[in-house]
Amino acid sequence: MSRTIEDVLALAGNRPVFEALVSILEAGKAIAFVGAGASAPMYPLWGKFIELLADRAVTEGKAEDKDAKRWKADTTSTPQQRVNVILRKLGEPLYRNFLRATFGPRKGPDGRRYTATHGALLRLPFRAYVTTNYDPALDYARTEFRPKSLSTGTPTWEDDDEVYRWRTGDVFADDCPMLWIHGYWQRPAGIVLNAGEYSQAYKPGIYRDTFRELWVRERLAFLGFGFNDPQFTFMVGEFLRDLGDANAVPRHVAILGLPVEKDGRLSDTEAVREQRESLEADYHVRALFYPVLDGDHSTLRVLLEHLAERCRSAGLAPAEAALAPAATPASDLPAKWVHETSNDERFTGRDEEIARLDRWVRDAAVRVCAVCAVGGTGKTALTGHWLKNTAGWRSRPFAGLFAWSFYQDRDAEEFLKAFLDWARETFRTPEAKGDTKLVAAALAALRAHPLVLVLDGLEVLQEGPDDARYGSFLDGDLRDLLAALCQRDHRSLAVLAGS
Repeated sequence: MSRTIEDVLALAGNRPVFEALVSILEAGKAIAFVGAGASAPMYPLWGKFIELLADRAVTEGKAEDKDAKRWKADTTSTPQQRVNVILRKLGEPLYRNFLRATFGPRKGPDGRRYTATHGALLRLPFRAYVTTNYDPALDYARTEFRPKSLSTGTPTWEDDDEVYRWRTGDVFADDCPMLWIHGYWQRPAGIVLNAGEYSQAYKPGIYRDTFRELWVRERLAFLGFGFNDPQFTFMVGEFLRDLGDANAVPRHVAILGLPVEKDGRLSDTEAVREQRESLEADYHVRALFYPVLDGDHSTLRVLLEHLAERCRSAGLAPAEAALAPAATPASDLPAKWVHETSNDERFTGRDEEIARLDRWVRDAAVRVCAVCAVGGTGKTALTGHWLKNTAGWRSRPFAGLFAWSFYQDRDAEEFLKAFLDWARETFRTPEAKGDTKLVAAALAALRAHPLVLVLDGLEVLQEGPDDARYGSFLDGDLRDLLAALCQRDHRSLAVLAGS
């Protein structure tokens, strides 16, 4: 049954809420609060997630079929409680691996890495995006619909420095910032799913204060979020409790699906009215309902498209940052390739990877880009071609480039000496006096001049005795160098390549 925007606005109470949403978008104040429903069906919702997790416990030999059937049929426990039970059976390492695989990148039937809902949201002029889901689909939509955006990060509740910028509001100076408030698939140890993880995330601290500020100070537009998460909603109730005598009016809007009969009538108008009143009283959220017939949410697209058209008519469009011109042609940039890459002239393809690398570099906050894959897939060739034969990475005013291959020479001290010799010869930097360590001198050179530092073959520096910490560099100076480069006072860029 085809629906129009008038079908949406005709629902009792909807029209003033729709106009309120248009107003905060036109004022540039709206923040999209994106729930897991926006990622469906590409990524699982609670019911399907628990089914998959229960089946994984059986597959791994940690549970029996009867256990999985019991977990799936449980209607008395909360989803978080059921996850806790299965987690105890499956074990932490297998559980975190499951999370990474479940919420990692994937393509839908149309070949895109995001849903139509994500695409519609990125077409709207939201000032920022917050999501409770763990998948990268929102980021892929940002790449597609905001191709000139300078914001590329995927910070989570664990990143205190970025979270603090959300708390102060400084982050809104960026274009299209995003925050994964319950974790991101690449860092499964920080994913918030069960009760214990909620307690850890929402303990007193920077993140909890930031979340409170978002709810009390900002104007949020919810989509794909059902307000049925007991841990989450309890926390919001605590924040709003102190406002009981302030006569505070609802600040936020939630776009919610509303089941209707086949003739278009609501199944229970009184229940809908009570739901609207409860959202306003409990969470300061006004409901903008759209009709859902037999699980068909297609009217949501009609609503979002009309919202986008209203914004376009008002002269609004998602902000896009213009690319900064290269300060110096790439061919004129001082460069030193120690252990030169080979077969660059035969390189073809990888346009998507190169575009993503270019986009990362445009974000001045990015300090490190990593090219990771199994051996033999062309990491070195991709890095060499990108930096030698394309110009997109020159959107930042780098003063030079130094590249070193640890495949050819694993000695970190030799690398530091060679880099310092090149920097002194190229930029006439004075030689460090006294007992200054090589890594300190290298950091001083990188701080004085914004450089691209290419380190290829880093995995060979992680090969050590069985008791060595997996994934760490055995050389302390190299660890210190890379850690320091990630700090905000550096303008240089490290490009890392390795398996």
